[in-house]
Amino acid sequence: MTEETPASNILTLYLLGTSRLVYGKQALTRSLARKELALLIYLACQPEQRFSREHLATLLWSQVSQSRARYNLRRALWSLRRTLEEAGFDPDNCLTIEGDWILVPPDAACWVDVRDFEEVLQTCFQDLQSRFSPTSENIRRIRKALDLYRGDFLAGFSVPNAPNFDEWATFERERLFLLLLRALTSLIQSFIARGEQDEAIAACQRLLVLDPLQEDIHRLLMRLYWETGQRPQALRQYRTYRELLQAELGIEPLEETKELYHRILQQETSPVTTVSSLV
Repeated sequence: MTEETPASNILTLYLLGTSRLVYGKQALTRSLARKELALLIYLACQPEQRFSREHLATLLWSQVSQSRARYNLRRALWSLRRTLEEAGFDPDNCLTIEGDWILVPPDAACWVDVRDFEEVLQTCFQDLQSRFSPTSENIRRIRKALDLYRGDFLAGFSVPNAPNFDEWATFERERLFLLLLRALTSLIQSFIARGEQDEAIAACQRLLVLDPLQEDIHRLLMRLYWETGQRPQALRQYRTYRELLQAELGIEPLEETKELYHRILQQETSPVTTVSSLV
């Protein structure tokens, strides 16, 4: 199942970028209290994992007594189930409650963009490790995963008086962002290995928008520009990065980067060495 064609009979959670809960054509995000939605998000992001009521109560209501927190959890579960039922969705198709334990089962009628993003990339990374050269299908999968990443995890979503949830969300946000950077790096290397340098340049540019201080990518982009006969762009890339580094950190580029700049400055023609041998 893909983000572009989610089945209409399942619950859909978009968490990369602006958070949205959808069932069919119904937007349910605003039908839930913030902590009810947070509870569903936490469970749906970790399918098959069982959580105790005590754990979930502490996650969202750590600033009140345990008895009050467990009461709040019961109320939140009841309200969450009722909202789903009123939308025409059977909550038992998504939530499993086994006494003191609560989980989203592996066969739940629930699609989450985060899980699809991770699963697609896991398959891609395994494929890249097992093959000598990347395939068009693998590149297509990476691009699909990148399309799913419409923004940072739970961007703009916060839960009042729930520091434990916010800590978890922050950790996940950073982890998924690093996974995004790894995916872009893999895409760049795949394009270079296939000799698709224009595509590699575009992927480098996208990565630098997300993480503008990655010096190795600036260096690679300089080489790509140089090798494809775009010497002025290669020189401009160095100067842009140097200005950024000075403004942000007050330091100079690495000697390796400076040496590359001077090589490009002194040579009108592109290097004989291919970029693929330098990655």
